[in-house]
Amino acid sequence: MDPGMELREYFHLALLHALGSRLAGRGWAVKGGTCLRFFHRSPRFSEDMDLDAEPRIRVETLHRGMETVLASRAFTAMLATRGITRLETSAPKQTATVQRWKIALHAGGTRPVTTKVEFSRRRGTLPFTGGIPAAGVLERHALPPFAAQFYPPEEMARQKIAAMAAVSRHAVRDLFDLDHLFTTLRVAPAAVRPGLARTETRAALRKADAFSHRDFREEVLPFLEESLARLYGHADAFERLKDRVRQALTGLAG
Repeated sequence: MDPGMELREYFHLALLHALGSRLAGRGWAVKGGTCLRFFHRSPRFSEDMDLDAEPRIRVETLHRGMETVLASRAFTAMLATRGITRLETSAPKQTATVQRWKIALHAGGTRPVTTKVEFSRRRGTLPFTGGIPAAGVLERHALPPFAAQFYPPEEMARQKIAAMAAVSRHAVRDLFDLDHLFTTLRVAPAAVRPGLARTETRAALRKADAFSHRDFREEVLPFLEESLARLYGHADAFERLKDRVRQALTGLAG
């Protein structure tokens, strides 16, 4: 596993803690792998943090909020407890649809640890819920409980299926995440079906068939703990995972 993963994860948690207070009362939610890791016990680390925001949060409001948090003394002091001595930030994309920050964490190594934080605006009211990050994640980083907004498992499954179905996307981590949702969290296909087009499910099923163990080794194993990476280093374990996801998607597409 990339040694920078622990540092990135601490930064994402600390930022989420600070943003929760800054964006209180507004419609936003953590999504993607970070949502699964922090709130749904996924064993997969994430390189970046993705969030959704409702359109009524103005571009200027979100930009000002993020910049204020990143520059605050309380936030930098919190990072310093983990050896992060300096943040190097830029905001290369700030539009009505996407706002993105690129961040380099300087912690005394020869190279900074890099990450991205991206907000996407999603129409309508976000179907988020609220809660506290998983106890195991908080304990790992010696952080106290805090409240945040995120998507529940059923909505995460819908989003992951839609993402895997996208023609322009080839991310084998979607396969791993769907297996976690359907197998570990036992998300029922009947709970996922509302709001999900069968054409998307069928496209996701075709994409699942196309993923190879080589893809998985290169793109997913570096983000898993050593013991789990060893397990999925074997092609037969990967094929069993793929079969489980194919079975769930076949049931949804039928």
